[in-house]
Amino acid sequence: MSRTVPMLSTPESLLELCHAIDAEGVMAFDTEFIGENSYTPRLCLVQVATPSQTVMIDPLGLDMTPFWQRVANPAIETILFAGYQDLLIGYLTTGLVPANVFDLQVAAGLAGLPYPCSYGNLVQAVTGQTLDQKMTFSDWARRPLSSRQLAYALEDVVHLLHLRAHIGGILERAARVSWLREEMARLESADLYDPAQRAGFANIRNHHKLHPRQLAVLDRLVQWREQTARRLDVPARRLVPDECLLDCARQLPKSARGLRQMRNFPPQAGDALPQEILEVLNQGQQVPRAHWPRAEDPREPDETVALLMDLASALGRSACLAAGVSHKLYANKADYQALATAFATGRPPTDQGLRLLTGWRDALAGPALRNALTGQTGLRLHRDAAGPRLAADGL
Repeated sequence: MSRTVPMLSTPESLLELCHAIDAEGVMAFDTEFIGENSYTPRLCLVQVATPSQTVMIDPLGLDMTPFWQRVANPAIETILFAGYQDLLIGYLTTGLVPANVFDLQVAAGLAGLPYPCSYGNLVQAVTGQTLDQKMTFSDWARRPLSSRQLAYALEDVVHLLHLRAHIGGILERAARVSWLREEMARLESADLYDPAQRAGFANIRNHHKLHPRQLAVLDRLVQWREQTARRLDVPARRLVPDECLLDCARQLPKSARGLRQMRNFPPQAGDALPQEILEVLNQGQQVPRAHWPRAEDPREPDETVALLMDLASALGRSACLAAGVSHKLYANKADYQALATAFATGRPPTDQGLRLLTGWRDALAGPALRNALTGQTGLRLHRDAAGPRLAADGL
């Protein structure tokens, strides 16, 4: 794409853009960043499109707080594609929580388009255009940026407003705007970005093999690593690998020498790091039994639950097919297992926290799932314009 757009690099030009965004009440943006060398990804370029202009912002050496304040303003709609990482940068640098987000990747899944799809595939599906996606791993911190880098970055934002209009129109006609708002609540929650909330032993591979007391130790270690990595501005897993934390919780080394002899302990660690870890290990061992966490059971469900999962999955997939909703967005295996486990006793569950019996997912297939899992309906193959699907019939 041969197109020149302004590059903003001064506080005055940034504020002028922000005032224009205030007046229009909508913007689309994308970012280019480097995330592998620091805890907070280094923001290198911001591309912004509004109904009246398209610009780029050079954030190096620029206070981007006014921009992130607009992202957090509920009076301004912020349009992105797969925007979690972009929004995370804003939260980590300012503490501001996004508001009024329209994520096109999620919206596409509710509008009958592939999910999760790449940006290039979505643009091609809606506009027929093919994008050049060869600059994904470019060095965005280098200055000056090349014309090819700028053209690539521009492509990432110029289609967003058109995609929003097209997909938003589909959702409006299908009365699914509230469905999207329900999904966006997650992107608009501080818990999603808060390091204290994101850090947890559940993301450590093989954590389920530990005893609950060891899990308490591992939980403290993971929390310590997240806080320390943020303070030192280094990637958490580079500070101490997951495997080392798991071994520490399992073996409970008593000395700095014992720590350094562990297979995965970082060799470049100074004297302070082992002492901090030893202190955290001691704190973790003091956690009362009543507060020991438990890992989810990794074993496969029993035959009854597995059978109910298959039944629920067949109904869920069929409902998604008929409604033109991505099944990958609707449910995953854990959702079906939670639902099937709740019904396995033969009594309707009273826990309304079940994801598939809440909100738009309940509206889509909740009644059919309840009736089938309680034996009130049978199933038959039904054919309509959407193709063959399962339908629930009264017994």
